[in-house]
Amino acid sequence: MTLLRRPAGVIAVIVLVSLVFLVLSEVGALESARIVLVVGIESLAGYAVWSSLVRRRAIAADIGMALALGLAFSTISALLVQLAGLGSWGWALPAVLAAGWWVIRRLRGASRRPSAAARVDRSTGVGLATALVLGLGGLAFNLRNYPLAWDGSWGRYHNDMLFFEALSTSLADLGPLHSIFMSGGVIRYHWLVYAWSGELTQAAGASPFVVLTRVLPLVTVLATSTLAIAWARRLTRVVWVPALAVVLILIGGYVGATYGTILNFDSPSQAMTVVWLLALALVVTLWCRRTALRAPATAAFVLVLVVLGFMLAGGKVSSGAVAVGATVFAALAGLVLRAPWWRRAMLAAAAVTVGAAAAFVLIVSGSADPGGLKLFSPLDRASSVQALNPIAGHLGIALGTGVLIIAIAVRWAGLVWLGAAPSTRRSVDTWLGFGFAAVSVATVVAISGGLNDTWFALAASAPLAVLSAAGVGRAATAVHPPSGGWLPRGPVLAALAVGLALSALATVLWLTGGSGGNVFVSSPRWLGPVLAVVGAIVVAALLARMRGLQGTFRVRWLALAIVILVGASTVGRFTGVGTDLVGRQPGRSDDAFTPKVPFVTSYDTQAITSWTSDQVAAAAWLRANTPQDALVATNITLSPLVPALTQRPTYASGITYQAPYGLPRNLGPLLTQEWVSWWFLQDLAPKAHELLCSAGVDYLWVDPTRTKRRDWSPYATIVHQTPDTIILRLDPSRC
Repeated sequence: MTLLRRPAGVIAVIVLVSLVFLVLSEVGALESARIVLVVGIESLAGYAVWSSLVRRRAIAADIGMALALGLAFSTISALLVQLAGLGSWGWALPAVLAAGWWVIRRLRGASRRPSAAARVDRSTGVGLATALVLGLGGLAFNLRNYPLAWDGSWGRYHNDMLFFEALSTSLADLGPLHSIFMSGGVIRYHWLVYAWSGELTQAAGASPFVVLTRVLPLVTVLATSTLAIAWARRLTRVVWVPALAVVLILIGGYVGATYGTILNFDSPSQAMTVVWLLALALVVTLWCRRTALRAPATAAFVLVLVVLGFMLAGGKVSSGAVAVGATVFAALAGLVLRAPWWRRAMLAAAAVTVGAAAAFVLIVSGSADPGGLKLFSPLDRASSVQALNPIAGHLGIALGTGVLIIAIAVRWAGLVWLGAAPSTRRSVDTWLGFGFAAVSVATVVAISGGLNDTWFALAASAPLAVLSAAGVGRAATAVHPPSGGWLPRGPVLAALAVGLALSALATVLWLTGGSGGNVFVSSPRWLGPVLAVVGAIVVAALLARMRGLQGTFRVRWLALAIVILVGASTVGRFTGVGTDLVGRQPGRSDDAFTPKVPFVTSYDTQAITSWTSDQVAAAAWLRANTPQDALVATNITLSPLVPALTQRPTYASGITYQAPYGLPRNLGPLLTQEWVSWWFLQDLAPKAHELLCSAGVDYLWVDPTRTKRRDWSPYATIVHQTPDTIILRLDPSRC
């Protein structure tokens, strides 16, 4: 046990658990070791930068910031080295520079500063133990949809995962100026997370889908948990608060609504940008407080904030918008309040904005489809999709949006205490939290696009969960200080139990309203969030009269109401788990929804929702027997199946994604190249063969269910065949 209280012991446990998890999840032992080694190397630069900025050290902050900053530096370095045409080794450059810096300091006789992280205190230990149990449980549950091998057909992968895997390969192998889905095309999309996934896959020699479905979830659970613990420890000394912050992030959710899971592993970009957003919040608050910092640190802090702003906007636009909005809000609030930190907050907001704007211009902007979100439209609202509108029509949609905001904001209730308490109401942490909340509410009100309008609030919920946990801890101990033990007890535990009961009631109402319930059919779902808030207010007033509590009645009432509300959100992730009720709309109407139409009309109209073990085997053959730059044509052109499985560039595929995320000028050539692929495989047209040759096509992946032809001689020869896949080699002598 003594070893576990030292940083080396904690890191050893993390490495061991990571290896065991990967091996048990179907990843080979040697492959797992390579992956852990590469991630460890990437983290070195992050640790070097972080340790150079802070004096007062803590193991949780060291681990979280090493991962957050190290992965960011590695991704940017890999892209820059690749763009310079120097190869694919750029991911290791930051670690090499960090090692060189360390050697130079040693040679110059720089003394090693004593670290405050010599021992792991109880608060950090409880938080880490909570993260281990809940994190591994969540990861195991997530893997039920993502096996790496199977017999027959499998269709439980998220529909976008093929695109994410192919995009990762594209960025690692071809760089950001080329697209794996289209010869001569590019992708304008928030793809930085997938750039990291691709370079890690390449550096560690990982198999397809290993990084996205195993490594990235593992890394995000570890990094978010340690960052949350580190920030919570700086906000309060209440022992159980870091563990509560971890609970709110890992299994917390919305009350009476679904899609409140912060670490949504079906969206790798959402999960990874949560890491960078928490890191940014921690850096901003430390910088503004200027506590435990080395000097001079201004330039280094500004650089770190620019990098994090860049990674957030280039990783997921909604997360970047939240980061910019919250930091600007906090800076303006500090200016109005004339707080001592307002100038540093202004500089921090400017740095984040510059980084985010650079990512938007360089990575995201310019796509054929700007995103599909609408401003101030009543159509396609998240409340409508979830059947939270109490009545039909536009008034019902407005009311339902308010209900959804209540469901989302319950998890943030602890922030109210930080804003009300004299000791924290002028803190930069508090006003940064108000900034996150303001951006979240504003986007839910202003933006519509199905469930996409909640991405902003979901991203902001991670830092808000930490602040809320700190508020709960301060509120609970203010009215009922612990005597002897460190766990909450008495009225505080009673309030927590009431919160869990209200959460169960809201979940029952949500499930009851799922069978056909929407804005046109009466549904009780909207009652869940409302009853949770009303119940918290009423029961807190009753509990506030119990003996043993301190403070005025109003203070006791507010504190216990906050505990009840946050307690109701602690298990919100389980709302709707195992059901397919969200989005089930038996009756559509123009006053709530717009009809869904494809972005372009392609020749292939058959979406891929499952694929077979034979197709996986065919892709493995192609990877083993063709060069990395072999160009593949296919008649599976609507979906990104072929580039995802083969890791080879395609002449035309993934039209569902390439068309909206490519440049407008790519649309015509993309559809032409699709038709050429089909024309050759169906009709063996000499002109189609000529066009394939001139484009440099080497192989063709044929889905035999999409063409009756089985012989393509003399232009192409069958080189591999399974029951559902034929691979052809284009005869170069005929070109």
